[in-house]
Amino acid sequence: MSDDEFKSVSERLKEKKAKKLEALKRAKEEQEFLKSWLVDDSDWVSERKRKWLSMHKRLKQLFFLDKYNIETCKNYFMAGKEAFALSSCRGGFWLEFWLHPEHTLKNFNKIKIKYIKNNMQNKIHSHSREFLYFMEGIEYCDRDKKDYVLKFEGDSFFDGLEDLFWEELVPKQFEGEKAFQSDCDLLNFAKEKSRRMTAKFHAYLSASSLIEANIIKYRVPYWAGAFKLGYESLPEEWRSFIPLVDKICDQPYDYHPLQVKVASEISDVFNEPDILDGAKVDIEKARKCEL
Repeated sequence: MSDDEFKSVSERLKEKKAKKLEALKRAKEEQEFLKSWLVDDSDWVSERKRKWLSMHKRLKQLFFLDKYNIETCKNYFMAGKEAFALSSCRGGFWLEFWLHPEHTLKNFNKIKIKYIKNNMQNKIHSHSREFLYFMEGIEYCDRDKKDYVLKFEGDSFFDGLEDLFWEELVPKQFEGEKAFQSDCDLLNFAKEKSRRMTAKFHAYLSASSLIEANIIKYRVPYWAGAFKLGYESLPEEWRSFIPLVDKICDQPYDYHPLQVKVASEISDVFNEPDILDGAKVDIEKARKCEL
């Protein structure tokens, strides 16, 4: 055997050994991951079945999941099975964490690292968008549009994970959208975001329940960027929204502290010098009841 042939065989053996070691490592990680599912504990299984009844009702309200996706969710929720199939579901990245028995940041990061190792970084971004679109597409409060109000028990649809999801999944500044949009698309996107998020803030500031669970409370900085770039005159919305913001700022003791905080942040944006002239005019008209 020539030196080149020996080198080639040696490299193939090293590559084969490396692949075997990597497979063993992944199998060990998977085994460690599955320890959270106590499938041999009858009490744990019974409690998990009871929890599934509530989870099933909530999953059916995620409009992007079909019955096959929900069956995949059930297999993962009950026994940790079909995690890879779950990654193919819209929102699978955060669904995998939400359906996990242990809601710790450590487990969230483990799932994230797994996606990165499997070259699925693009899914982290797209799945995170699904969470945001869902949260922006529903009424997470008690306004008149009852068809869009989530139905669940307790104070949180996502079992208290809204804040963690906000921190880990949601873009904080509108300026970050420039990486994903052309100039023309960015302007239209800003208009859409400004319009939809204004309506969401209006609903939030009018709400009497679910105030703490709604992640819209964090979204003023993002909305401000969209508002400044894509302001549109919306008389029906603005003539009631702007006076409401002013009223909450003037009478803070009549509202939840989080509503006061959000109203104050929005009011600060209204008073910034770099908002569009059309916005300045409409704000002044709304305050004078002339809009």
